[in-house]
Amino acid sequence: MVEETDSVTFGRRTMIQMSSGCFLFGLCSQKVAADTDQISYGDIVRGTTDGEWIFEANEDDEITIEMRPTNADNNARLSLLDPDGDSVTSDFQQSGEDGNAVITLYEVGRGEDGEYTIVTSGEAETDQFEYELFLYEGIPIDEHIEYGDSVERKITRSSRYYNRGNFNGYHETFSFEADRGDEISIEMRPTDSANDAQLALFDPDGNRATYDFQQSGEDGNAVITLYEVDRGEDGEYTIVASGGNETDRFEYELFLYEGIPIDEQIEYGESVEREITRSSRYYNRVNFNGYHETFSFEANSGDEVSIEMQPTESADNARLTLFNPDGNRATYDFQQSGEGGTAVLNYEVGRDEAGTYVIVATGDESEDTFAYNLDITAENIDQTDSEDSEEIDDSEDSEEIDDSEDSEEIDDSEDSEEIDDATPGFGIGSAITAVGSAGYLLNRRIMQKPDLNDNSEQKLNHNK
Repeated sequence: MVEETDSVTFGRRTMIQMSSGCFLFGLCSQKVAADTDQISYGDIVRGTTDGEWIFEANEDDEITIEMRPTNADNNARLSLLDPDGDSVTSDFQQSGEDGNAVITLYEVGRGEDGEYTIVTSGEAETDQFEYELFLYEGIPIDEHIEYGDSVERKITRSSRYYNRGNFNGYHETFSFEADRGDEISIEMRPTDSANDAQLALFDPDGNRATYDFQQSGEDGNAVITLYEVDRGEDGEYTIVASGGNETDRFEYELFLYEGIPIDEQIEYGESVEREITRSSRYYNRVNFNGYHETFSFEANSGDEVSIEMQPTESADNARLTLFNPDGNRATYDFQQSGEGGTAVLNYEVGRDEAGTYVIVATGDESEDTFAYNLDITAENIDQTDSEDSEEIDDSEDSEEIDDSEDSEEIDDSEDSEEIDDATPGFGIGSAITAVGSAGYLLNRRIMQKPDLNDNSEQKLNHNK
């Protein structure tokens, strides 16, 4: 048996379930087995134990086969023979559960291409039952989605079965296009929180890029947060959505977005009442996990910004994080610095730091949901200093000193020479600070640099 890896070949054709129970891969056939019959990738055939099926395989093909008894009380067995007639892999343990036998992603090596044979049988020599046999190369893709999509689907016994190491079970697959610099976020939420979801993300080369098998999203949700697409890694990515156990079948909703979207734009002086619910997005990063909401606002150099997040119920604890226009975490309050679980932030916008800032409002615990008030105020120090300087320049006292009659009298008086020698002249000057401001277009998304090995860095990047 070949060594298992995390590299998978994904089909480029969409699989659609027909009313007949057949799955369409551009070609769908329903054949009945003779003693030996032909089968091709994408075919679904019906047979009665025992039987043999022959197909052509090429070098580097990854062969996946499923044998499913019509009656789940029966137990299927599969064996795969190479062109020389030698058994190269088998499943006699009903790894597909429900009596199904599964061979997943057997890779055809160099010089091993040719005619392969599938041998079907029951657990006992005398077993006779009807079955369906599925043959496909790699893992077919069920559906193509895009950033911003939310789809509701259901894993059933008709879904394909994946039997590889620590990732087994009925599953569905989704493909999408990703560009260099994208930060991919995915959520899989079972309709019933009693179920547990599993997610795996594969890159364009078929390598497993990241996964969540631990229901990091709480409530049975699986979450992949801000996986960054590096140079040369752009292309078609594949999501495999499955359950926590091999036989899990349940309804779920899948969310795909690039970065972390901004929920709302606010301005200085606003006070908003909002609520974090189970429908809010989920953020899964070290030191910053949980259901959350996001707010953006425009800030100028010299602004002294104050933000307060106060839960409606004092039993709840709020958390606040502020990200600057470069996506870096500017400041945070994870310790409820205010009274009654209130989180408070105070931040001075430095020179050249003007732009769109982002507030992330969440709870103390990852599964926290609660109603809250968010207040934002600001005072601009640079503008206040500038106004004070202008008042000094234009003051009446300045004019009186320069143009007063007393000045003329002193100059023309008989004692002027004595006064000039005794009293030096004082000039009154003012320094005015010019503050430039630039207009910023609100970006609809924010992102955090993903670094699974760094527990301290927190960074968000605005999409262009």
